[in-house]
Amino acid sequence: MSPDTANSNTIPTVSQTPETVSVQGLERNFNRLLVGDGENKIDVISTVCDVEFSSHLSYALGYGRPRRGLEGKRKNILGKLHRKEISHQVRRCHLFSQIKFIADQTKFALGNPQFANAINEAAVNGGLDPYPIYGEGVEGESTCLLAEGLRLKGHSVQVREKSATDYAKPLIWEVQAYFATAEIGMLGELKKGPVESRIRELLRSTGENRIAAGKRIRAIGSDLRVGKDAASLNAIITIDDVDYELFLSIRDYAAVVGNGGLKNWAEVAGFEFPDKDALKTEDMDDMIQTAVDKPLETHKYILNDIDLDLIWECYKELFLETLEVLGLEEYKADPGMTIGQTVATVLIRAIAKRHDIDPNGPWEKEVIELLSKHSSYNAQALAKKWDSSESYLSKTDGGRAYNARCKDTALWELLCDIDISGCYGEGQRNQSLAIGCDPVTIRYYHKNRNRKMSLRSLLRMLGVKIDTDENGTRFISDWGELVPGLFLGRVSGKLRYAQNLLVSWFDVDKAAIRDMGRNPYHSEIFDEEKGISKILLREVKHGVISSDILEVLMSCSSKRQFNDLMDKLYVDVFSYYPASEEIEIKVNPETGEMDYAEGYREVGRRYEEYRYRSTCHVKNEKKCKHVVVNVERECRAWYRLPMGDLITNKLLEQRGIAKIKYGKKSPMQTMLKLMINTLYGDMVSPYFPFSNPIVGNNITARARVLAWTMETGFFSRQSITDGGAFALNSVFHLKGHSRGRRIEMEKVAELWHQSKGGSFTADSHQRKWFKLAPLGGSELTVNRAPIVCEFKEGTPAREHKDSDEVIGKTFTNYDLVRNGKVVGGKEWKWCPIPDSNKLGWVAIDKWGWVDDMAMKHLQTLFPTLTVLNAKTSQIMVDKKTCEISYRDRVGQFSFESKDVYPDGGVFRSTADYLMKTPDNQTIKARSHQVSRDHIEVSNRETDREFGELDGGKIVKHNGFSTTEGKLGQGISIVRKDGVAPAKLFLEALHKGDGKGGQNNAVPRSSVVIRQGIVKVGAYKARLKTYKGCGLIPGDSELKAMLFTEFSLSQFPYNFIAQYKGWRDAIDESKHKYGQSIEAWFLNDDGTLKYQEMIDWAGSAVADGVTNPIATLEKERPLDEESRKHPAFDILQEMKLILKLPYWHELISGRKEKSLNNGKVEVSESPEKPPISGMRKLLGLDPIEETPPVVGGEADEVSENESVGKSSEPESEIDDELMEALAELDDSPVEKLEIGVEMDYELMEALAGLDDEPIPNGGNGELAVSSFEESYL
Repeated sequence: MSPDTANSNTIPTVSQTPETVSVQGLERNFNRLLVGDGENKIDVISTVCDVEFSSHLSYALGYGRPRRGLEGKRKNILGKLHRKEISHQVRRCHLFSQIKFIADQTKFALGNPQFANAINEAAVNGGLDPYPIYGEGVEGESTCLLAEGLRLKGHSVQVREKSATDYAKPLIWEVQAYFATAEIGMLGELKKGPVESRIRELLRSTGENRIAAGKRIRAIGSDLRVGKDAASLNAIITIDDVDYELFLSIRDYAAVVGNGGLKNWAEVAGFEFPDKDALKTEDMDDMIQTAVDKPLETHKYILNDIDLDLIWECYKELFLETLEVLGLEEYKADPGMTIGQTVATVLIRAIAKRHDIDPNGPWEKEVIELLSKHSSYNAQALAKKWDSSESYLSKTDGGRAYNARCKDTALWELLCDIDISGCYGEGQRNQSLAIGCDPVTIRYYHKNRNRKMSLRSLLRMLGVKIDTDENGTRFISDWGELVPGLFLGRVSGKLRYAQNLLVSWFDVDKAAIRDMGRNPYHSEIFDEEKGISKILLREVKHGVISSDILEVLMSCSSKRQFNDLMDKLYVDVFSYYPASEEIEIKVNPETGEMDYAEGYREVGRRYEEYRYRSTCHVKNEKKCKHVVVNVERECRAWYRLPMGDLITNKLLEQRGIAKIKYGKKSPMQTMLKLMINTLYGDMVSPYFPFSNPIVGNNITARARVLAWTMETGFFSRQSITDGGAFALNSVFHLKGHSRGRRIEMEKVAELWHQSKGGSFTADSHQRKWFKLAPLGGSELTVNRAPIVCEFKEGTPAREHKDSDEVIGKTFTNYDLVRNGKVVGGKEWKWCPIPDSNKLGWVAIDKWGWVDDMAMKHLQTLFPTLTVLNAKTSQIMVDKKTCEISYRDRVGQFSFESKDVYPDGGVFRSTADYLMKTPDNQTIKARSHQVSRDHIEVSNRETDREFGELDGGKIVKHNGFSTTEGKLGQGISIVRKDGVAPAKLFLEALHKGDGKGGQNNAVPRSSVVIRQGIVKVGAYKARLKTYKGCGLIPGDSELKAMLFTEFSLSQFPYNFIAQYKGWRDAIDESKHKYGQSIEAWFLNDDGTLKYQEMIDWAGSAVADGVTNPIATLEKERPLDEESRKHPAFDILQEMKLILKLPYWHELISGRKEKSLNNGKVEVSESPEKPPISGMRKLLGLDPIEETPPVVGGEADEVSENESVGKSSEPESEIDDELMEALAELDDSPVEKLEIGVEMDYELMEALAGLDDEPIPNGGNGELAVSSFEESYL
């Protein structure tokens, strides 16, 4: 940028700096909207906007004293503000507003008038100029952050509401922000006026003018002058005596790289903040205090956050470099605003190159035509066919989530946590795209009298031949018209013999399927999880059939089960690319590469030459007249394009090279990793032209089959998408070597209820055909050797910076020993730290022997399965020369052990576990927050240490840190650092005797308050709730929850009816009493007999019980009070409090608010203050003192940690934002588990915060079960 431009005081518009205009950034409709002299040109002012706020917990709880004392005037200002009212849900406290004009890079930070004296006094004392004050000098007039910034640049600016007769030319205010949800509601609020009012209106609106929510938020409008990507702010802004109608456009960077926050995006882009460490995480917990104590650091920090445009430029440069290493640099375009869009453009470029499309022409348009000219087969199009079973194909099933040993809640053995290495990356290497005409689809209209064909009839009709080998194992010798990997079916039926492979999908109505075809907010990731996904033993509903699943059904079933599956499973829908219509791709003699362009031309020729036509006629049969016969005659020509050759191999190769050249944390390596992990998500998204449900379902089905073989062959405890934990000395071995000795699924599926008391029974009749023995045949042991991590002599101390967390601590080296020989282990070494030029202590894992032996073990057990025995290749990168080579291997995947745990572990539900090494523990509790602070609410009489804090009390409780205060009368608020209910439960469960015994004295959970962020979608859906307590999007809110120990998803049910019977009974009991069957399994001291409860539930499920509560009531009747959770009354009171806008009304006695059938009732009592529900519960007298005066809306402050401002991802946005931005990261579990906003909505429904119904939106078996069933 030239010096003249940088020093210019004119309005920064696009015409001055055309390079700042990004068609991709302002959406495609802005292509014609450039500033100029013509009447059709639109002025655009591009800015980066940010807001700093405080949401310290003590302020939310109503206690006004800052953590450290302030003297004089500053103390009075802060104290007055925070003592204003005692409110449970409190708005954030606005501190600074920052704006940066992109055209000339000028930055301004404005202070809140309420904090002006305190903040500016600290700033001056720190050697800084005082901050300009927001709205100063415009008293009585409206303003907004844009107007304030222009005034500081020397312009004369006024803002007023637009009247019906006003007409002015448009001015688009482009607001760039990271996680704009946190900023958008505060852009105009410090000075009330039309801009602030209109933004609130847009946030509430669901009409054509609105702020829309998806992975990021966007402004959507209806004014044809500016296009749909800008919404009117209903305001006239006068700049230097020229009137403009102000429009808002939002450029939200929150989803550019998926998860991770602003710091992660900057690291990916290779951008380094000049003062990134100015403030620490603890400083940002209380920004009010920090602004006074550390004025210089605060100033540096708040100006850092408005350099988003510079990060974007670095990101674009990195994207272009990535295209170069992928060989796609000829096809020029900017990256997308989400990682999904970015990867989609890369894949489209790869398709263009493979088809020799001219990069200088409209290549993107040509690729879309190539993919869609002869075919409309994608998830969005299929979902719109909701009147037939074809719509069932629109869903792509996720990973396997199953507890195969549901009674084994603890295992005190040598455990190994093993994963499929590169699960979805390798899965895509083994998958092909089908390009050409639509596949053949067998479907039925939604009628009650359909006669569906059996699976056997379908396979016979398509020419599939099934043979047996010398051991009597069935296999498919001829696939007929089917092509492995390129067909997809869904089947339903009730079975006589148990199975545990096929996943049922039920409770799906037409409206839900139809909604799949809609795209209201232009989301880039398909929300596929409608209905319930569950593995049922003796019933299948809309279960997926793929080539890998068919192989298991053939080779791993007894004769009787094979006939049961073939004859009792009926085809709902089936789609396949016919083998006879495939066009063979030949090598181009000039280039030496496959000529896919000729394949496409051949499809066009066959399509044009196809002379047959579809017909429809009516015929009369002997017993049925007026039979309508539809005959489809369509061209079905197609050709295959292997995804490995298309792009996946190149991505994996270049990532391997980047790791060696630049390090694991380098921008290039991280960018390639994001692309690999996101590619699968794009393949199943309905919003990209190349997506295909057949392809997506075959990728996930292949992973589910491998996970099933791992679960079976390793006798593992849980399957979690791509892996699970198993005992190294107790894996599955077949007995004998006679003919027909093989794994049979009906026997495997029944093993789960053969265990009793947490260990497998040796006298089970099932043990006749298998045994549990060590992996590799010989017992594995661990030798431990403690080591103290100390500084090495002669090494400068500064080189140890990255090792501070381990220096001086004792860690353990341990070797894995077999037959006296070390075959693996973990060793702490003094060596160069990865991705660093420093030395330090690094843990080196060596589990290669386990990985190789695990694969050989499964290949022995399942010799006919393609996923384990196909001849494939593995990509190798030479660490010295970076040369690429391909090494032959058997099997489509390889394994990667994460760690070995000599101290065993405990397990709950389908995906919750805790496992221990000699030095630490690994804990996973899907959809639970296990590392963030929670607030415990309790009135239990326990040992406490008290200290005074503004009338409240500091409480040390159960070994946790001190509280921030005391809420209400008689209820203690306990701040628990890094501890969550799920973590406490799993740690308590691990306190067994270590000799196979299980914990039958587990402490019960207390009520906890969990904090979250109000998001735009949830705000629109529950407007009454949020308006009632004064919250807007971006604010933090508190939710009361109670962890329940029993998990419905822990057990495999036989039929849908049985599962629903258990679900309804459990839900009803939890709603009424705060717990379900736990009430029948308590010790005299109130602790839970957890293992006894699990044993009873497992046996009841196996015996066909459909209502556990009724069964227990019949066996052991309990009174109403005994059935109630000990903390349930407190939960009800806290839910009530969290619905109220003012806490003081509950305890003051002026108004009595109570719950009556879930509704809030208010009763007046002018004579004598009634005892509030909470005080009555605790046996306390009413308070009769005068309630505090309630201030205006501007005086409200926030209640929990700051979001969006930390240089650390954890402080920037909480776990729920991560879910909303969820793309695909290294862990396939996280990929499939995360939804857009489903967990958030479910969480609020369970917390009782809804005033309005929420549309049904389950997150699949894994995510929904682990949260919905665990909290009330």
